[in-house]
Amino acid sequence: MSKNIESTKMEDFSWQNILIKKYNNLFRNGINFFEIDEGWSSLLDDLLYKIQEEYNNFTEEEKEIWSIQQIKEKFGGLRFYYTGGNDNIHNFVKEAELKSFKICELTGLPGKLVKINSFWIKTLSPLGEKVYKDKFFLGKLLSASSPLIALSKKLTEAEIEPNEILK
Repeated sequence: MSKNIESTKMEDFSWQNILIKKYNNLFRNGINFFEIDEGWSSLLDDLLYKIQEEYNNFTEEEKEIWSIQQIKEKFGGLRFYYTGGNDNIHNFVKEAELKSFKICELTGLPGKLVKINSFWIKTLSPLGEKVYKDKFFLGKLLSASSPLIALSKKLTEAEIEPNEILK
């Protein structure tokens, strides 16, 4: 077995690391993790793709200024903080942030704002809400796991409503 394979950790294959490697030049001056769950990974991938297209046309000076500061969830929506960029990037970011209010942060299914408790709201599907609230109230708040994402994709492909499973 090669040394590279032996030294590879499972974390290297997380959806976050995959996106960071895919768009490595966008992350060269910035963060190396995101404070969001996997349900928004496609939304973030689409946003980063659009930003990459703009970044490729930047001057060297503009590339030096560019930096992703933080990617997180706040008040149920995506927040993407950066320095540099242009009007197109600003519009791409605003579009993605607005879309996040209709996508479950845990499952990637269609979602809506859900009040978790008196001070916390998230964008969740019915399935995501059930999973999140169960984990939250058990004191085991966890990020979305790959099996949950796989289940949500199977439900979408089979055109089964998540509400049917929750009954």
